[in-house]
Formats: sequence, C-alpha cells, structure tokens
Amino acid sequence: MTRSTQHIITLFFASFSLLIIQFVRSTKSASQLIAVQNQLNSVQIDVQELHRLSSQSANHIYGSPPDADVQAAVADVLEWIGLPANTAVSIRRESDRQLNHDPTQSRIRIREMSIELRSISPPVLGEFLKRWRDQEPAWTVHAISLRKSTSRASKANEYHVNLTCTARYTDTRPDP
Repeated sequence: MTRSTQHIITLFFASFSLLIIQFVRSTKSASQLIAVQNQLNSVQIDVQELHRLSSQSANHIYGSPPDADVQAAVADVLEWIGLPANTAVSIRRESDRQLNHDPTQSRIRIREMSIELRSISPPVLGEFLKRWRDQEPAWTVHAISLRKSTSRASKANEYHVNLTCTARYTDTRPDP
C-alpha cells in the first residue's frame, strides 16, 4: 500500500468517525429536543388546568362566610397527608371587605387569609393543595410563594410555603 493510499484511508476513517460523532450528537440532541417538547406540553396542560380551576373557583360565590375555624381545617388536611399540625407555622386572616357597595345588589364580600407551611416538598405541597381544594372549596389559593428552607434539619427539596387564599360569599346580615 502506498503512502497516499494510507493517507486516503486515514482521511476516510477520520471523516467517517466525524460523521458518526455528529450522528450521535444529533441523535442525542433530537432526543433532548423531544424531552424538552414533552416537558413543554406537560407544562401547557398544567397551566390550562390551573387556569380552569382558578377561574372556576374565583367566580364561585358562597351563600355564607367560610368556616371560621380555619386552623382546624388546615390541621385536618395536614393530618390527612401525613404531616403534623405544627407544619403550619401561622394562619393569618388578612382582610374581610365588601366588593360592591350598591344597596340594590347582594352584598358580596371577599375574605383573605394566608397560611404559612414550613419544611414541605413540592410533591407534598401538591397533595396539600388537592386535599385543601376538595375539603375547603370556599377557599381559593390565589398565590403561592416558596422560600428555600435554611434549617439544618430540612432536606434539600423542602421549602417554606406561603399560601394566599380568598373566599367570596354573600353577606346576609341586615344593614346596620
């Protein structure tokens, strides 16, 4: 075999190796693209469901104020998902105000509160929210804020969670 034939064979195999490397990279990129597209589709479905649930709950008006014993309701939900009641650090009633001031219409009121949970993982938060929606339909969660737990006892995926909830109801008390 001549030297030029060896060079041609070497160039051929080098080029073939580069083609194989590019094919593997493009295959990996294609599979990554498919994975990203699947994630995007999943997120779109989740957003549509959240929007549906949000608009469904936010427009519902109950005939009486929501249960006053929210502390017990939160403790029940925590117990149901297997967490101790002290996971709820605080439950604060923020406001209770009238939405419309027209005396010819029903007096629609909105009550707001916040619930702070400590050291809770996103999957467990999902369980809490589902159970809360099922057990306390008058209360709609409108905002969720997550803050990474800094406690040494906390696991890597645990967060302090603040939930902002509202309930709409008709005030049936007589005018003062």
